[in-house]
Amino acid sequence: MKVLAAGWHTGSVNSIAPVVRELVNKKVKVFTVAYGVGAKAFANHKIKPDLILDKIELSNIRKIIQKIMPTSILTGLAVPDKSEPLCLEQEMVREGKNLGIFTLSVLDFWGNYLERVSKLDVTTQPVRITVPFRYIPDKIACLDELSMREMTSLGFPKSSLLLTGNPHFAEIIRKKPSVREEKMRILYCSQPIEHHYGDSLGYTEKSIFRELFKTLYMLSEKLGKIIIDIRLHPREKQPFFETGVFGNIEIRDDNDDLHTALARAQVIASIVSTVLVEARLLGKPAISIEIGKKEEAQNFLKTNSLNITSSALTTHMLYTLLDDAFRNKLKQNEISFPSNPTEFILSNLK
Repeated sequence: MKVLAAGWHTGSVNSIAPVVRELVNKKVKVFTVAYGVGAKAFANHKIKPDLILDKIELSNIRKIIQKIMPTSILTGLAVPDKSEPLCLEQEMVREGKNLGIFTLSVLDFWGNYLERVSKLDVTTQPVRITVPFRYIPDKIACLDELSMREMTSLGFPKSSLLLTGNPHFAEIIRKKPSVREEKMRILYCSQPIEHHYGDSLGYTEKSIFRELFKTLYMLSEKLGKIIIDIRLHPREKQPFFETGVFGNIEIRDDNDDLHTALARAQVIASIVSTVLVEARLLGKPAISIEIGKKEEAQNFLKTNSLNITSSALTTHMLYTLLDDAFRNKLKQNEISFPSNPTEFILSNLK
């Protein structure tokens, strides 16, 4: 067996990194290719990419595959964006299949199923599918039965779907940090909404943070001092906030390991990030903030409708959710996934 593993998006790399490490442990030949923030994502898992691309070119991807000639290509499922119309994960799958190489992609999160395997016009908002299923791999490692049902209903071949779970999520549970939780401390994980969607959703990461700060400021009059740790997304280059003390609120710039930061905080807030699911896996209350959301905007976070995470669409909702969370009264459903996803995925590689 020889495996070529490739990743650009952070969630995509996270989902395959435990598999890559286990392949290395088993002395299987693995060649890793990264692009953009994918290089840092691999490094966070103590994996040094064999090749870091400075741009995505179809001819170059084809040459890489032909040079390595793997028996399997392993990727996450990801989509391009307006700044990079070619997606490394997608093009690796397509070129691999064209060369007769087995391809397996791991689904890291619910939603955008068709977009992840289709050719898109990324110049429109929302993006438009132009060629459905153009990048569908031979096998897709699915999160759970819900994702399998949803994908089947969209026309994905049942034969291509494997019920495995996300190896990254399983690893979070197994390696839960032994860090003491600090009461009245909230971690806000930002996302590059403006970069991806402009103002088409009705909010941006900046407007959401303003709503969060305003609400916490009001809440601090009742509960006392609150610490906000702000964690920027790897694609956010410039901070949009000031650190310091503002009344009963202290704003800090968080640079710790993500799971250490999650374990330390009492409450986790974001927009629609997968970090909220990671927080729930660690037993933390997780709040998704979309104040200002347009009616026609997509529902990105499936866990909100399942009450695994809680959705705040108004300032009043956010105030109530935060108040309940800080007083340990917020009720959210537990989350579970299939066990041993890494071994299951390994068993399906060629």
